[in-house]
Amino acid sequence: MKIAIYGAGYYGQYIYNEIMNHERTEISVCFWIDNYIDEQSMHNLPIYTEEVFFLRDKFKEIDAIIIGIENAKIAQDITLSLLLKGYDQLYLACLETEQSFAFRAKVPILNEDGNWGPSVKFFKKVKPKLKFMEVLVSNYCNLNCRCCSHFSNIVTEKKLLSVDEFETYLVQLRKKVREIATFQLLGGEPLLHPQLDEFVSLTRRYFPGSHIDVVTNGLLLQKISQKLIDAMVLSNATFFISQYDPTRENLAEIIRFLENRQINYYISQPLTYFESVLTFQEESGEKAYARRFKTDCICHSIAEGRIYLCPTLERLYAVQDFFGIHIEEEELLNSSLDLMDADVDGWDMLKYFSSPVPICRFCCPERKEIAWETGKPEPKDWIIS
Repeated sequence: MKIAIYGAGYYGQYIYNEIMNHERTEISVCFWIDNYIDEQSMHNLPIYTEEVFFLRDKFKEIDAIIIGIENAKIAQDITLSLLLKGYDQLYLACLETEQSFAFRAKVPILNEDGNWGPSVKFFKKVKPKLKFMEVLVSNYCNLNCRCCSHFSNIVTEKKLLSVDEFETYLVQLRKKVREIATFQLLGGEPLLHPQLDEFVSLTRRYFPGSHIDVVTNGLLLQKISQKLIDAMVLSNATFFISQYDPTRENLAEIIRFLENRQINYYISQPLTYFESVLTFQEESGEKAYARRFKTDCICHSIAEGRIYLCPTLERLYAVQDFFGIHIEEEELLNSSLDLMDADVDGWDMLKYFSSPVPICRFCCPERKEIAWETGKPEPKDWIIS
């Protein structure tokens, strides 16, 4: 097997030495890939940046790339970058557990026969980590904010997510990813769900390392049940409080309530405006994604068993009659991933999050501020003409 080692630093050189010093291996190192090494070669082998490596078609001269990076996040980002270039013969030299993805420079790279040892895995055998996921537990709210990004002020049918369906989501996610950095439960207003405590506890059970946020306007916090108090404390979860004007008026009492019960909380900056984000003119989804992917295209969500790049555009499907538009179900399906599909894994999710989808055509590259207030919703609240 002819390989390139991605990473010419300490760990990459350790892998190189493990291969070169093994008497029985048929693995040979042909190239180095490194974006931050000034040298032209190392151990008489050329060093290429990732860009040059593919521009010169050097990947055609090897059978695989092994990623020799100690930092797990960087190693995952490199893997994704290579996958997006269409190259998938990738190996990670790692020690994977259910709760960690740790690189160890002293772990043997090869077994006695000279083949990859147990610490080296084909990338499909390694579950990646997601930065963010959110789930809507209630589609309606006790506030009536104009320009609500979740369209909670115009829903025609109030819905609550069932605990069983939510657990099904978690089971599938657990199979596909090793961890989710931030997991948010929200609405609408999530405190309107009478079983919110079970959602919090289940999230912690399946994702013990996640930061769990319950995103709320805070107005119902002083009325929450003891079960929810216990679940928040035992799960080390956080109430993420959106500071609207009505919330601000009661903030002192809310803080006192939470602190007396030792519940984690975070308070946003005062929310004095929302942003209109939609356009129904001919717009380029690619242009909107390119402009907004670092800030607005990071709140990935799950709804009805499917994963969505953007919750706002996904929820637009349910309220399309309000806006007088038509979205085919096929377009919605083509804009999402089936979480229940056993052939879809965490790497597929990362690739999916890395490019625009058909329904992005409704997203305007620009943004327009609209003053926060409650009142009768009108289509023009959301639309940038």
